[in-house]
Amino acid sequence: MVADWAEQIGDYAPASAGFGPNGGRATLPLFFTSLSEDRLKDLLGYVIPDGSGKLNRSLPAGHPVWWWMTAESVSNIQGIGKPEMVAFNPGIVKPQGINIAYYASYPVYLWHVDFLQKPYEILPNSKIKVTSVNWTDKGNAASPTTDRKLTTEYKRWTSWEFLPDADLITAQFGTQVFRATGTVNTRTFTGMPRLLIPKGVLKVTWWQVPEVVIDHDNSFILKYLGRVNLTDFQLKRRAWTAGELRYRSVEVKRYLPYLPDTVIDTSGKPLNLLGRWCDISFYFEYTRRPNADPPSPGPTDGNIVYNQGHNCMPYIDRKFYYVSGNTPGQEPTWDAFPFQLLWTDPSA
Repeated sequence: MVADWAEQIGDYAPASAGFGPNGGRATLPLFFTSLSEDRLKDLLGYVIPDGSGKLNRSLPAGHPVWWWMTAESVSNIQGIGKPEMVAFNPGIVKPQGINIAYYASYPVYLWHVDFLQKPYEILPNSKIKVTSVNWTDKGNAASPTTDRKLTTEYKRWTSWEFLPDADLITAQFGTQVFRATGTVNTRTFTGMPRLLIPKGVLKVTWWQVPEVVIDHDNSFILKYLGRVNLTDFQLKRRAWTAGELRYRSVEVKRYLPYLPDTVIDTSGKPLNLLGRWCDISFYFEYTRRPNADPPSPGPTDGNIVYNQGHNCMPYIDRKFYYVSGNTPGQEPTWDAFPFQLLWTDPSA
């Protein structure tokens, strides 16, 4: 809660708002009696890892009227009243540039705070849980048994869109038969049966994330490309069954936060602050292929997904069946992993 603000009224630009098919926006002019980095955090929020696997997020300020909009930026800060010339005191921080000996301090500052309707849920840290899973990583021969922390960070600062499509899959072998009333009836030809199945691309974007999540040596985001979801995965009201999503690619947009990622103290030592932030877009290939006849006995490894999804292929009867390597362990085409790891800080 920002306790010492008050909406500006008088001779300056009043509050404004606008709404349309792409959401809402608003600007709120506020008076403050000082300048402060902490006030920026109070208004805009911030994010750092908290060491447990989840993130420590300070929530942005909400608009007092249009409650579904939160502070996005401070577009302007203007000094009001008679200024006082103050000598610059660097404190423990060495300025990155030429020192300015004096600056003007005003009795009141007018802050123009811009609010936007965000495409994701804004939840406090208390709503995010950390659990663990003892999961056998079949793709990691050096250390196959892994006890990993999982978080529910995907429930906040995460948006998604689904792009539906269809795919024509061909069976691996077989013949087809002509059906007619004449002499061509029942004649065969080499033509493997085809099956049109629904598919699509699921794009999931995780917003305003510390870059350590992707730059860490043990980053899950890079490590598990190409794998399928080990368990059912749900975003809001939409759920995807285990094996239906294959982690195809990732796109990262990096940017500087509103406070510097590094500053230099008076002794010349760098001090790390928030670090750079990024928006991470995951791309998952979706397919729906129910297994018409699961093997019995099936794979002994409980971390193999074979009841549906990418590890099933069409047969000549136009149904789907689990396919594996010709080995006792029935190793799948696509290994699996818990998708929740993508939303877990690997440094923890």
